[in-house]
This record gives sequence, structure tokens and C-alpha cells, in this order.
Amino acid sequence: MIVSEKYEAYPLSYDIDQIGAAKKKIALSFDDGPDRRWTPKILDILKEKKAPGIFFVIGDQANRAPDLLKREYNEGHEIGNHTWTHRPSTIYRAHK
Repeated sequence: MIVSEKYEAYPLSYDIDQIGAAKKKIALSFDDGPDRRWTPKILDILKEKKAPGIFFVIGDQANRAPDLLKREYNEGHEIGNHTWTHRPSTIYRAHK
């Protein structure tokens, strides 16, 4: 059991490095899918524009939509694990 903690310094939540940057290029990433309503539309647009995307998927949703995951892969997009599951309300809150 952990009963106390002490930090000498707080770790950074992220570290950004610029490697291989190219002018006028961006990375398009999409979180919290695959979604039966939006992912096919996004994939259609990316295909039309010949643009690669990065899809950070929720494992539980990917498990329910393996066909969309396969399409992302077959069309040359990068796929990363976002988490197994989370409720959108826990990360997206209305600003008051």
C-alpha cells in the first residue's frame, strides 16, 4: 500500500521534438473511433484528397467495428491505441 508520496520535480506530461519537419505539411489525427457514422466519411475524404491520416482508436469500439479498422489499415493510414474505453463526458466538458 502506498501511504505517501514526494516529488522532487513534477514530470512533464509530454515532450515535443521536431524531427524531419517539412514545410507546408501537417499530420491529421483522429481520436476516439472507429465510429460508424463519422469514420467512413473521414476515410472517403482522405482517399479523395490522397491524404494519409492517423487514427487513435478506442479498443472497445475497434472490437465492435473491425471492418473500419481494416479499411483504415488497407488504405495506408497509421493506427494507434488511444485507450480501451472511456466515456466522452469524462474528457469533453462544456465551457461555462
